[in-house]
Amino acid sequence: MSTNIESNSLSKRRHIIGIESKVIGKKKTLIRLLENGGTVEEEVNDSNNCCISDEDLLRLGDIGLQIHKHYGNARDIEWGLKGGQIFMLQSRPVTNLDNSYTDYEIMHELDTAHPTEFEIYSRAHWGENYPGASSWTCIQWIWANKSSFFRREVSSGISIEEDYNPYFDIMGVEYNQIMFNLTSGMMGLFNNYPESKQAQTMVLAFFGHHIDDTDVLSHFRKKRLEAKGMSLLAKMSFPSFIIKGLLFGPKNLIKTKEEFMDIKKYSLVDKLKPYSNSKDIMDKIFTECFMIWETSMKNHGGVSFGSSIKNAILRSMLESSMKDNPNLDSDFNLLISSCNDVISAEVPKILREIAKSIKDKQWFRQLSDEEALQVLTTGSDETSIKFRQFLDRHGHRGYRESDPMHKPWKGNPMPCVKTIKTILSGNESQFEIKIEKSVEEVIDELKTPLTPFKKLLLKKFFLPWTRRGIGYRELSKYFMIWMNNQFRDAFWYLSQQMVSEGLIPTVDTFFYLTMTEVEALCNGQRDPLIFSRVRQRRRLYPKMDKYKFEEFIKGPEMKPRNFEDRIIPPVLTSGMVQMTGTPVSNGSIKARVCVSEDITEADNIQPGDILITYSTDIGWSPYFPLLSGIITEIGGTISHGAVIAREYGIPSLIAVEGACRAFRTGDICLLDTKTQTITKIDKHALSFHYNHMVEINGQINGRWFKYLKVLSTLWSQRKARKKHRIHTHNALSDRAQDAGVLPFKHEWDYDLPAQTKAEDVLIYGVNSSKQSIYIAIKWRPKGMNDKINATISLRFDDNNSNSYTLEEDSEVEYRSNEYRVCGLGLEISVLGKGSSLAVLKSLSEDLVKEKYENTFNVPNGVIVTTNAYQRLLNDNKDLVKSIEDLEKSTQLSTKDLKTKCENLMDLISSHKLPEDIKQEIKVKLSENFSDYEKRLFAVRSSGASEDSEEMSAAGQMTTYLGVKGLDEMYSSVMKCWSSQFSHIAY
Repeated sequence: MSTNIESNSLSKRRHIIGIESKVIGKKKTLIRLLENGGTVEEEVNDSNNCCISDEDLLRLGDIGLQIHKHYGNARDIEWGLKGGQIFMLQSRPVTNLDNSYTDYEIMHELDTAHPTEFEIYSRAHWGENYPGASSWTCIQWIWANKSSFFRREVSSGISIEEDYNPYFDIMGVEYNQIMFNLTSGMMGLFNNYPESKQAQTMVLAFFGHHIDDTDVLSHFRKKRLEAKGMSLLAKMSFPSFIIKGLLFGPKNLIKTKEEFMDIKKYSLVDKLKPYSNSKDIMDKIFTECFMIWETSMKNHGGVSFGSSIKNAILRSMLESSMKDNPNLDSDFNLLISSCNDVISAEVPKILREIAKSIKDKQWFRQLSDEEALQVLTTGSDETSIKFRQFLDRHGHRGYRESDPMHKPWKGNPMPCVKTIKTILSGNESQFEIKIEKSVEEVIDELKTPLTPFKKLLLKKFFLPWTRRGIGYRELSKYFMIWMNNQFRDAFWYLSQQMVSEGLIPTVDTFFYLTMTEVEALCNGQRDPLIFSRVRQRRRLYPKMDKYKFEEFIKGPEMKPRNFEDRIIPPVLTSGMVQMTGTPVSNGSIKARVCVSEDITEADNIQPGDILITYSTDIGWSPYFPLLSGIITEIGGTISHGAVIAREYGIPSLIAVEGACRAFRTGDICLLDTKTQTITKIDKHALSFHYNHMVEINGQINGRWFKYLKVLSTLWSQRKARKKHRIHTHNALSDRAQDAGVLPFKHEWDYDLPAQTKAEDVLIYGVNSSKQSIYIAIKWRPKGMNDKINATISLRFDDNNSNSYTLEEDSEVEYRSNEYRVCGLGLEISVLGKGSSLAVLKSLSEDLVKEKYENTFNVPNGVIVTTNAYQRLLNDNKDLVKSIEDLEKSTQLSTKDLKTKCENLMDLISSHKLPEDIKQEIKVKLSENFSDYEKRLFAVRSSGASEDSEEMSAAGQMTTYLGVKGLDEMYSSVMKCWSSQFSHIAY
């Protein structure tokens, strides 16, 4: 075909303008349908003439463009011609040809621009606040808006409106990971390093150590020379900002916190509830956004900056007391530890108290995680009350708390539950209460010689003042996250509304969209390429999330250190490895090491371990009670991990670059903050004193409990699957109606019809505008009223044609809002060709409504759900045993495998369909075809593993043509099912 393309975008109209060339395929045989059923192969005599006219070719080409535009990706389309009408029989994705965007484009679509050939970025600080790759929603919402930082700079005269950059200039983004932009960023905190004491303090706070990289220092020097002088307004406002932060910041912070959290009890979701559609909800979020940003940040900057200044004063007092002070770091850590009222330090403390309050500890340890959570959230004892109070106070926090894609502890309390259980598997030392040191005790322990006057200043003013400052800084972050959590709740609320309107297929799809795309969808713009991008983003995100970078990333490419997906083992000599870092909490410990590059590996932590990780945020807090030491590759002296380590007296080193690669889980290491080292030692060098034996026994016991827990969980899940099948509408139940058949009528009903008979299982309707099939299901869960009804909406769209959402009635609140269709048939499932035909039918109707010049038809039919197949297996255990036997046959030769597959196919085909399923197929056929006994049908497979948006493998299962009569129909269904076990498909 010769195509006129106005634009490379599928949203623009494309036209077929002519036939450029013809290549006629030569086939020796054709298949012809027989009037009485069946088919016959005939030899083709004339293989030189085209079997389709030029006019029909042009129509087909244009229809193909419309289907391509509708899906937004390359399609393999099956079609037919009869009586001048074009029929569409299937439209499967060509999954190995979806080249709308390359992987490179998707992985770099949100990268910040590089103004020069040699940019320098760093994950320091931001790697803790935004671990791994951030979601597309997070990056564009938080950083691609005129934030309060920029607005404040404009108001103070530091910047003007024209300085605005879509990505806040201080930041760098690579592979969706947020970084410091050290070369082109506007932040001048480090420009005067190393000459300025203030700049040195900022470097230690953000990087955790002094910088000696010559490229970085050169860029600092260059920026210092290029820096333009501050305006008079800026010079006047900056001291005011400092004084305001030091003197009035804490007071204003507490006042604002009480106003929003205690008095107003502000909730953005409550403000969204009066709105009934996605567009209005999105508009309201935009209306509220700047107020939330301004409220959350207006005190955090001043309070945090003020705390850093107080820390700098303390450090300068120690430095001035002794030149080249060898005890500088240890004494400074001692001074700023044991702070009172550090709200983030409450997390491990409360979890330890909850574990201690459990009366029957052995019984609680043996519960599955899900059972333990149920006990804690529904119980009335002291432990359950404390747990719920913990979630009320800290539930808005959690791992990746700044990214709305990740749920906080209130939405996902499982990490806290696991930590409580792990604490119980340790020894009694896990319950010890931290002994807080008074100001006098701390000053007496200092090794730096101080004059009586300096001791007096420290005792009466600077030390208490600095400690309070640390507490206020953590409180400001606590409140900032609470305000930002309003966005998280709002986005999840909006995503649920978008699902209900058919704008997106699943709730989590929302977080693979940019805010520009969300706004477009809410405004009714339909761009199929959006969901093509979403599929690629979802596939690539885990890879981007695992990327780890060196401390300073240089050059135009800025590749992560594990870009090649391989680990380069460190060079070890005689089994010894030693690395240095910056101490932030004093102490020495010899213990087993647990290497967890991110929190997904935190379940490997055993009581008493030294944790080695890339960075920590508040999400790691539940695991801190288990640790005897902490090592991080990046982090500053004011990072969350440093603060909590000091509060709990856990020896800790930061800025130990490469530690995750140098050590392995199970290594025995000595962490010594006095020498600023962590050293791998020979396991045999351990002296097995009594204390060590207690520790090792605790670890062994912990492992045994983990093994028992796994076995217990598997057993309880197996029992639960048997016990609650009917609650999840499992087809293995005994009720015949659960093995339903979906009618696929030529004339669609656009409103959901009422359920008329109590025994009805499936009634149908289609909403063309939303491209959804609605199915009303009646079920009788055990112990429930027989009148309970629910509506399940199967939504077929570009992104995921295999998902549906339970739209609850008021009487079924115990059911989850969302369900995932399982290809194994554990729930009502319509997949592959079935869902494709539904989408094509809707598209064909839209083209008719638009009075489009070229239209097509979709043949009428009936879909047998996968539940019917599962019913067959449930009624015939010999089939299940034979299938399991085939699945275990992994070492057979091709010949033996083929024989085994053929035997299984014969066995399945020899069985009969259950009578109730036969009857239901007959009823649905009669409803759709008055002359169904005289018609010829095609029986085709429709499986998720055969055709899906993620994988398409056509031709694996058998199609049966010319099927006539019910007996032949039933037999063909059985043979079609059996064909999934052919040696070709298997």
